Amino acid sequence: MRCPPPTRAAESRRRLLVALGLAALVLEACSDGAPAIDAAVDLLADSISTERSDWRRTDATGVERCEPSADLLKRIDPSRIKADLAFLTSLARSGGNQRKAADYLRTTLAKIPGLLVREHSYSYSGTSFVNLEATLPGGEAQDKYIVACAHYDSVSGSPGADDNASGTATVLEVARALIWCKPRRSIRLVFFSNEEISAGTIGSIEYVSWVKPTMPPANVVGVVNVDTVAYGPDTEDLDLVTKPAHKAFADATKVAIEQSTSLKVKEVVGDQPGMGDEGAFWSEGYTALLAIEEHTGGQPPVKNPNYHTAGDTLATLNPALHAQVTRAILAAVTSFANGL
Repeated sequence: MRCPPPTRAAESRRRLLVALGLAALVLEACSDGAPAIDAAVDLLADSISTERSDWRRTDATGVERCEPSADLLKRIDPSRIKADLAFLTSLARSGGNQRKAADYLRTTLAKIPGLLVREHSYSYSGTSFVNLEATLPGGEAQDKYIVACAHYDSVSGSPGADDNASGTATVLEVARALIWCKPRRSIRLVFFSNEEISAGTIGSIEYVSWVKPTMPPANVVGVVNVDTVAYGPDTEDLDLVTKPAHKAFADATKVAIEQSTSLKVKEVVGDQPGMGDEGAFWSEGYTALLAIEEHTGGQPPVKNPNYHTAGDTLATLNPALHAQVTRAILAAVTSFANGL
């Protein structure tokens, strides 16, 4: 017997159960490690593997495209974002305590169909750390890339909900939304360790040095670094921070977001110091920008009063804003992947 398609109310209940189920596993994962992490990730993987893929679009040659259509953007699931946030903020993610977060990201990415996942390992101060990279291969322009990234570590003593579990959860949900896609250019999603250390953005600096021979700046349309994006009212805008030389990329990103979402976008163009992971790309000649909530231009870089404190908790974030930002990043990435 074939069951009828689920109603909107049934789908909402399913999503809520997914979030609640993962939240129930968080405390267990903190103490039991990999087995509980696998169980949590399996629960979320089930939430995407059973969804219909009728949002797909096909060009004249029959190749599936990843267009930033309304149907594609609907695949962003706030309950999954919340579940990721709950898990990440339950973990210590500073200094040498970043491994469980990395394990969670690696396991999640490995269960998303179509992604090629690599781990980049490096040593810093005698300790081994990892960056995670997930690539959705393109079609006729497979050697060209659009990159979105986020750091998954936090400062010591802070749950790091906004900075930067919010950016990490956004890029992770974008990865889930890309299942079954076949873009023209390749889409690369990267998760960095060790952004929040006094010596600088070590994780992204190490990664850029490692990947540059196989992904040179000439082959990259641009890099969108997603950092601290979920605090503020529903009317909060998304700031695109970049250098004058990269203004055209910021302009195109703004157009892609505003064509597909109602999110307000503001460009902040100037001689930026590159305090985030975008700076590692700038230093090596890549076009890049920082996507961030209201940018102050100084220190702290955002207006969130909980920035780098124990008060940066999940309860202080705005889920509606966060979901809208995630749709915006998905719209930008898929627009560039198909020729913007």
